[in-house]
Amino acid sequence: MEKEQVTDLIEKHKYVFIGEIHGTKEIPKKTFELIKPAIKNKKNIFCLELPKQAEKELYKYLNKKISKEDLFKCNFLHDAVFDKRFDEDRLAIYEKLHKNGVILRCLENYDIEDINKRDEEMAKSFLEIIKEKADKYFVYVGNLHIIEEEIEIMGMKVRPIKIYLSKDILSNVLTIQFSKGEKEEVIFNKKTNTINYSLVLKEIKANFLNIKNNNQSN
Repeated sequence: MEKEQVTDLIEKHKYVFIGEIHGTKEIPKKTFELIKPAIKNKKNIFCLELPKQAEKELYKYLNKKISKEDLFKCNFLHDAVFDKRFDEDRLAIYEKLHKNGVILRCLENYDIEDINKRDEEMAKSFLEIIKEKADKYFVYVGNLHIIEEEIEIMGMKVRPIKIYLSKDILSNVLTIQFSKGEKEEVIFNKKTNTINYSLVLKEIKANFLNIKNNNQSN
């Protein structure tokens, strides 16, 4: 499958779920490259794996009301900075999306104490977000959060977002799953409507340690 075919599929779907690997440079850049043609002259909402409580601070930065340093010091982003789901490379794509008129919305709830309920909360947030009319909705999260079935990893149960969504929504979802490969390669699974996108990743900086309590403060 060619890159242009990926873009065509993105343009045809109302919901596009993108599974990334935290702490990589290449995946955010490739994500913007792929979705850029589809976001022109349309209302798009791009959902982030960040706490809703940090959304106001993110927009303060994007609107040049606070510095980047102040944004990264935000207490609500403490865990996200720790595990690299929020870093310079992800912020760069959010800046580009903002400049292109894309609305950014955060999915997580920082107040949730049970880490096993993170995906359920993100699904609830997504269902609230899509009540706001838009042409296209993107979900940009770690790739485990948009797999098809529940798994357990490092003692943590992951009941992915899709489990909590209706069949009507899922039938309109295009999934893009990024992975590390020896070369850039794209394979489309028509049965699951999933694009498996392999990239050469020079470095993965993510911290995979299990954060037991999401309710920490600095």
